[in-house]
Amino acid sequence: MDWILQWSINTFFIFYGLAFFVMGIIILLHPKKGSAFKLADILWLLACFGLVHGINEWLSMWVIIEYQSRTLDLVKMFLLVSSFIFLFEFGKRLLLLSFSERISEGQKKLAEYFTWGIYLSGALIIFFSSVSQYSDFWIAGGIWTRYLLGFPSALLTGVGLLFYYRRNESLLREAKAGKYFLWSGLSFIIYSILAGLIVPGGDFFPSNWLNTDSFLKTVHLPVQAVRAVWAIIITISVAGAMRIFGWETKKTLELKIEKITALNEELEAFVYSVSHDLRNPLTVIGGFSGLLLKNCSNRLDEKSIGDLNIINEETEKMSRYISELLAFSRSEKQEMKFENVDMAELVRLVLEELKSFTSEKTSIHIKDLPQVRGDLILLRQVFHSLLANALKFTRYKEKAVIEIGCGRRENEFICYVKDNGAGFDMAQSGKLFKIFHRLHTADEFEGTGLGLAICQRIINRHGGRMWAEAKVNEGATFYFSLPERLD
Repeated sequence: MDWILQWSINTFFIFYGLAFFVMGIIILLHPKKGSAFKLADILWLLACFGLVHGINEWLSMWVIIEYQSRTLDLVKMFLLVSSFIFLFEFGKRLLLLSFSERISEGQKKLAEYFTWGIYLSGALIIFFSSVSQYSDFWIAGGIWTRYLLGFPSALLTGVGLLFYYRRNESLLREAKAGKYFLWSGLSFIIYSILAGLIVPGGDFFPSNWLNTDSFLKTVHLPVQAVRAVWAIIITISVAGAMRIFGWETKKTLELKIEKITALNEELEAFVYSVSHDLRNPLTVIGGFSGLLLKNCSNRLDEKSIGDLNIINEETEKMSRYISELLAFSRSEKQEMKFENVDMAELVRLVLEELKSFTSEKTSIHIKDLPQVRGDLILLRQVFHSLLANALKFTRYKEKAVIEIGCGRRENEFICYVKDNGAGFDMAQSGKLFKIFHRLHTADEFEGTGLGLAICQRIINRHGGRMWAEAKVNEGATFYFSLPERLD
């Protein structure tokens, strides 16, 4: 029967040590870098307590099972003292953190004196353990370690967690971590009694009255079992409290998104306003330069006529830029009206609009195109831009070939517009869908650098994505996906 009880106690040692060791690992591995919570700066102390205390309990079990030696007793004593000092330092800093605005200089000095008293107690216990000639001194040393270090450190940590919760209650509740701080605080207070006051029996008060034997007779459970259960509760509570950092990261990201969204909205409004206001002056400039050419050309020299023509060309170019900017701005704000769109009919309609730009040497092949669910006007704009680009970049070819098709992959349609024109270097593809970024000079091919950016925004609003593949002088293929969501 005794060996069954001993086996059970050894098992409790394993779980007791494992729980605290896991707590230390969780704290160390949980992302806390850059946190605004000052708690993040002292959690390493709690992690060190968990790791060192866990190793101490495993070593205690091994000593009981294998053999007892002076060296192992000293190592075990050192680990026990160190773990409680880590816990005490964490509790002290946490309490100071909770009352940083209310603590006077005198109270801070008192806390420092008390801290040095704890450290001195630990050092004396280790010293006398190392020089003592009594084989059972490790028992008395262990008792005094728990009285002088274990009880105050766990109690201080529990109280510190409760006061930290009280000071930051609304924030912790919002992070859904408040209850974990409460459980952690209460659990450490109870643990201060289990680990700090219930000690091996000694021949002095109160260890001769309250000890592991009296606990077993009263509760009918070994204290190691209750400590193991409480260590597991503490670990679960501390792990739950760590969610404040995940909440903080999420909150920070949400604030950044809100800020970026607000800036984008302001920028969109600015672009729309400026673009709209610029159109009237440009119309006036273009109108008057046109009148000068019409009515005064016989009185102007060739240089003046050339200058007026340049003004007209640049005015028209600027007008196209403004029109594209307005289209880019509207592409995000325009309300979408989803309906079943016949892609084949849509492509035929767009090609009819672009008929004047289509050369006789251009061969256009339309593959099977399905019906999709989308905004007819916006999808028409996408095909108009892609086909206009294909015609523009193939116009220098002796035999231009353009292909439009669409395939199905899983729950989406993959549509494409392919040409055998100028193509581009894929190393530059990162600039392809950015506004005002062009992969060809204005002398080679005209354009504003906004068409593809508008197309990508439209496709993104449909829940799809857009990309391209190309080779220089061999052509390009532009793809976009649309979710399969027909009524």
